Amino acid sequence: MYLGKLFNDKYNVAVFQCYRRPQDKWTWQEDKAHIEFIANVPKIITDTAKIALVFSLSSSIEDNRIHAVLGEDALIYSITITTPNREFVTAPTIMDSFVYKSREIMETIKQRHGKKIDIHVFPAMPASLAVRFGMDYMSKTDNPLNIYDEVQERGFVFAQRIGGEND
Repeated sequence: MYLGKLFNDKYNVAVFQCYRRPQDKWTWQEDKAHIEFIANVPKIITDTAKIALVFSLSSSIEDNRIHAVLGEDALIYSITITTPNREFVTAPTIMDSFVYKSREIMETIKQRHGKKIDIHVFPAMPASLAVRFGMDYMSKTDNPLNIYDEVQERGFVFAQRIGGEND
């Protein structure tokens, strides 16, 4: 995500998904593939100071793992697909759909909670989508992001901050 933020949308950068098969590691598998990204938005808004944005795309992330880090009162927003897996990004149209859906949920969070509140990001997603998410991030208009990483035996731990006063 941080790499994508450094690229931002000012440069002509093409992002590809690397595949595990050696013969076609850096080629698109399908031209016009489609995946439906599903946004889950809490129905009830509380005055909690902890807002989570979960990307359950390459694997499922259960709410209890987020609550273990942020507390039981955390509000959890998420984007997922019907069957999370590591190989669904087969065309640039899928990346475009992801950027559209992630922008939509970021705007929803900002409208519901204001621009100053931090968003705690818990990603289980292909690297290509993490880079595209970072490329779409605008520090002047988007909420600050606290990004977490999964560490074996420890769960999610804070990894990187993007945005805010020091950006």
